[in-house]
Amino acid sequence: MLNILKDFLSNPDVSEITSKDLIGYFAYLRLDYKPQRMNGSQKPLSGSTLQNQWKAIVVLLTGLPVHTLTFDNGKYFLLDMKTSLKL
Repeated sequence: MLNILKDFLSNPDVSEITSKDLIGYFAYLRLDYKPQRMNGSQKPLSGSTLQNQWKAIVVLLTGLPVHTLTFDNGKYFLLDMKTSLKL
């Protein structure tokens, strides 16, 4: 799915990706994206699929391993073994 992100953002350098870009991308995935499933279903992506996509993007942007990802008061937090980062 990172190819979808690359296409959605017109193949930017990782250092140029902004939070506004990511908000737009996740809105696109939730509202407009039509999955290409082998069974032909075009149901919207599930919440767990979107969470997995978020985790992959966090690893791409931070290089940190994802052990737990929580959502608190509208902000995402990435937690690894010893570090808590506010994104």
